[in-house]
Amino acid sequence: MSYRLISPHTLDSELKRIVLGCIDDALAQLDHKGKKLHEGIHETRKRIKEIRAVLKLIRTEPSFDYAGENAWFRKQANSLSALRDAKAMLEVCDALSIAFAVQLDHDPFPALHTRLNNRLEAVVAEHPQLHHELSALQKAFTHAQARVLAWPLKDKGFDTIEDGLLKSYRKGLTAYWQCRSNPDKADFHAWRKRVKEHYYHISLLLNAWPGELAGRQHSLKQLSDLLGDDHDLLVLEQQVNAAPKDFGTQGEVEHLLDLIYRRRQQVQSSALSLGARLYAEKPLAHVNRLAAYWACWNEESKKR
Repeated sequence: MSYRLISPHTLDSELKRIVLGCIDDALAQLDHKGKKLHEGIHETRKRIKEIRAVLKLIRTEPSFDYAGENAWFRKQANSLSALRDAKAMLEVCDALSIAFAVQLDHDPFPALHTRLNNRLEAVVAEHPQLHHELSALQKAFTHAQARVLAWPLKDKGFDTIEDGLLKSYRKGLTAYWQCRSNPDKADFHAWRKRVKEHYYHISLLLNAWPGELAGRQHSLKQLSDLLGDDHDLLVLEQQVNAAPKDFGTQGEVEHLLDLIYRRRQQVQSSALSLGARLYAEKPLAHVNRLAAYWACWNEESKKR
């Protein structure tokens, strides 16, 4: 599935095509069994995030029930969140054990892995009819396809998505400044959500000027990854503080927490430096630049 607009024309149909493609892929992912089940759940949640990013672009369209659609897709994602989060933390544990291996004289991660694996087993136990739940979710997505086809969208060119782009970028800029102004108390995870949303929007617009926007897309991915690393470290810190005796002696735990703190400082500093570049423009200037790219793309497409 290509999460990208292929033409500046018939934008209403283009956006529906992309959402339907996301739903098709989610349906395929939910067919995974065995070891690939958690991967399928993870990919399904990603498709829902991509769909919700599209919804943010058309939130002000007349007669379009943005609130209802956004709430519906968020509900589907939340139904899978506990399973995915529990599995994701196991993956984070393995990654962090490698990252800290050469800096620690002891290995606190087996205890964390055991704790997180027990949590995953408990979450799975809470869903004894998981395959039935996933089947019901597939049926819900199938019904949603017909709803998407009936969305009352009109092709107004860039005007269709301009307000949505403006609002999303502005929220990302606000979150960036909150993190920059007071990093000790700021919610970097909330900023990451806005960065991911902006990443999806730039991905959709990539064909308007690939040479320019591909670089921005790549940098947004880097920023999102940095903010994801910071969140993983925060969760590890919370796990250690919740049960310090599981992670070694007092001195060993203090050393581990110091490493986490210093690593978070490094990651946050890199994220803020990259964010300063990506959010250097004021919202209106940023959207006007995208509108200019779109206008050029529109003219070029007429000559083909």
